[in-house]
Amino acid sequence: MDLSNPLVKDLLNEASVRSLDAYDVIGFDVDHCLVQYNVPSLYRMTYHGLVDTLIKDKGYPKSMHELTEVQMNFPMNGTICDYKHGCMVKLSPDNEVLRAYKGFRRLGPEELREIYGNPPCMKEFTKEQQATEDYFTFLTYFDPPFTLLFAAMQDLAERKVIAKTIEQLKEDLWYAHKLAYVYWDYEKKTMEGIATYGTYYPHVVKSPELYIKRREGVRELLAKLREKGKKLFMLTNSHYDYCDVIMSYAFGKDWKKLFDLCITCGKKPNFFKNQSGAFYRVKETEPLFCGEEAKAPLELNNDYLTGNYKGLEMTFEKALGRTNLKYAYLGDNYMGDCYWTAKLPNWDGIAVVEELSDSELINSQKAWDSFLYEETEQGKYIPTVWYDMLFKDVRHITPNVKLLK
Repeated sequence: MDLSNPLVKDLLNEASVRSLDAYDVIGFDVDHCLVQYNVPSLYRMTYHGLVDTLIKDKGYPKSMHELTEVQMNFPMNGTICDYKHGCMVKLSPDNEVLRAYKGFRRLGPEELREIYGNPPCMKEFTKEQQATEDYFTFLTYFDPPFTLLFAAMQDLAERKVIAKTIEQLKEDLWYAHKLAYVYWDYEKKTMEGIATYGTYYPHVVKSPELYIKRREGVRELLAKLREKGKKLFMLTNSHYDYCDVIMSYAFGKDWKKLFDLCITCGKKPNFFKNQSGAFYRVKETEPLFCGEEAKAPLELNNDYLTGNYKGLEMTFEKALGRTNLKYAYLGDNYMGDCYWTAKLPNWDGIAVVEELSDSELINSQKAWDSFLYEETEQGKYIPTVWYDMLFKDVRHITPNVKLLK
């Protein structure tokens, strides 16, 4: 990421958050927010696990394991998988297709107009929905392996190495996804530990040091916030046992004492979009750890599953003895974590934009340029839909939680 780019500099100057002092209650996502991953290692491990599934169960060639380094650096956050036309695209705020690929082949201006019209426009996309029957938005650093997988699958189909329709490629993609993140026995309806199933969890559980970074600095931040009287909660879509594994490695076995409330399987963005989603107590002897329903206001210093923002507000209003509290929620998924949060009264969404740090996570700029802008042949910069969302809808960003105070 070129931090000297004028659009990037404007975003950093206008939207960067450095202090959380203005908030009474502060919530944190886990993956790629509280927990920072070694993205290149995680990315390659996940991709090769997905390929193993397709080779074993769907008859794909072993050559999918043998991509060039340029191909391995193909994915970028913020790309959109257009199932309808079999393309990966990068969009402007007006849904104009700024850049597109079929497989690893970049489409030229004429082909773009043939597929998407003149000017080329992907009319089906809306920033209110991350996924529909027509497209899927790859928007977190769990997603690049699937971007790469779809590109590799489409490349094989384009070169007629495999005979698959777009619909079949889509089905195979999500079949591999399901088997990567399977976390219990669907036939027996039992759980035997997060490392038992799938092509993803066993690797992270067995060797967390390869994929997860220690977060001593963030632990100190959380402790200082509580010393200031802030109420802290953790809200993640991850499963309870996986969350415990990665948080224990990043923050220590006593990580739960850093928070007033811990919620897993949060089902964001629905957590922020409705007022009636039920909370459940965590019960480790039950399938999916789902115990009895819990009514808001909740008991602090406990673990819960799912729920809704209104019940969360009731809980902290009771704990602090006043209403009209000011809330912040930090997360890496601009749509699921920040876009909808920023629409709530008394809430701010703060997007954790790792690309704005000094380090390159995946060197995808040769294929896609930047996820924030597109540079024209005339040297002008066109903002992307994500730049527009961060600047106008979310309005608050940080490159890393550890930079806050």
